[in-house]
Amino acid sequence: VLKPVLSAAEAMAKDAPILHERLASVSSPALRPGGLLDDDAESQQTNVANQFEFVLGDSEQGFKDADVIVEKETTTQAVHQGYIEPQAAVAQWQTDGKLTIWSSSQGQFTVRDHTARFLGIPVAQVKAVPMEIGGGFGAKGITYVEPVAALLARKSGRAVKVQLSRPEVFEGTGPTSGTQIKV
Repeated sequence: VLKPVLSAAEAMAKDAPILHERLASVSSPALRPGGLLDDDAESQQTNVANQFEFVLGDSEQGFKDADVIVEKETTTQAVHQGYIEPQAAVAQWQTDGKLTIWSSSQGQFTVRDHTARFLGIPVAQVKAVPMEIGGGFGAKGITYVEPVAALLARKSGRAVKVQLSRPEVFEGTGPTSGTQIKV
């Protein structure tokens, strides 16, 4: 039985069960099989999907020159944005083999690129049209239903609309992840 991990700190602990053996290889092209840094090093065994360090200027000199140094560490929990409108898309194939997708997305280029890759067609054959959205708060930049609508439209030869139900939105469209931040 796998013990539940309920916070970012628990997931990052040294003794936390590894949920994806090569997680680092998923988010870093250099670590993917055949990538520049591909190896099976122990350091790749982590639940940390990404780390960011932002540095502006000469931070070492800044610390030396500072009269006071304040450090703060905080955490955030996973949370769903709670937007009103669910993910929805309409896909239609033209007679020339090109695809048009209308969707409630904040990331039309991502929709275009992911859908083209999913279907194995050139990006130039996909036109993604952004529609007004009923809330997103940054959560509708991910491709969810558009490739499904496109595939069903191709199979049926008709325009197809796919829209998630409210429960499907909460169960299937990942919330923001929990974080641990040190400033």
